[in-house]
Amino acid sequence: MVENKEAVFYQDYKAWGGLAFRGNEEGTDYYAFVVDAKDAFAVLRFKNDEPTELVGWTKNDAVKPVTMLRVVAAKGHVTCFANDVQVCNLTIGSGSGSVGFVVWQDQNSGTSFDFDDFVVIDPKASKP
Repeated sequence: MVENKEAVFYQDYKAWGGLAFRGNEEGTDYYAFVVDAKDAFAVLRFKNDEPTELVGWTKNDAVKPVTMLRVVAAKGHVTCFANDVQVCNLTIGSGSGSVGFVVWQDQNSGTSFDFDDFVVIDPKASKP
């Protein structure tokens, strides 16, 4: 599970940010659960730094300008949460890799990003 307690596309989105997971060592291949300032989220797959939308931009009341994000990835399934509300569930196959943050913004967006309270938990280790 990857959790970020505070986190603030191409079309007309001027900025988005969120959690990257299952990344390769070079940082060119990874998945990302991202949100924007328009109360929408997406799940992207980056391959050689080129994005593909796995879950297209979707408005959701759980997404706010200050959002707690959580990704639970286990046994090939990924569940994404915004402010403790499940917003999507998808199957991407088994795998592992690095985790971190991802941010994209138009140079004129004037948007700033702050990430705080980043936690990575091994689900097997967190069970009693």
